[in-house]
Amino acid sequence: MMKKKDGILILIVLIIAAIFFLWNQKKATLDGDIVVITVDGKQYGIYNLKENNEIEINSKYGYNKLIIKNEEAFMEQADCNDHYCETMGKIKRNGESIICLPHKVVIEIEAHSKQNKNQEEQEKETKLPFDAVVK
Repeated sequence: MMKKKDGILILIVLIIAAIFFLWNQKKATLDGDIVVITVDGKQYGIYNLKENNEIEINSKYGYNKLIIKNEEAFMEQADCNDHYCETMGKIKRNGESIICLPHKVVIEIEAHSKQNKNQEEQEKETKLPFDAVVK
């Protein structure tokens, strides 16, 4: 038989789960405005989602062709064995992604403000606190 404290604990867990779910849903409904491509964990390129474009991704792992059209991105072609990335569909919302595991390619949609924060953090890391080295 369930005790009063068990019911309270279950209620608290359900409330926390609902808050997390709603927060993720709100984040996913925002349309992104940039496409970030990474290959093997390294940034390959950043493209505007609002400009139609065909991007050929050539790496030592293989070839992929990404299409940006009508503010959506999709993988049109890949020379990997499974072609799973071609079936992942079109993406346009913040946080959505297309992944090609054999070629180690990740396509992500991001909001521009998030990208600006990432660039600022990278610039801070690369700036040295001094301008000369003295022996």
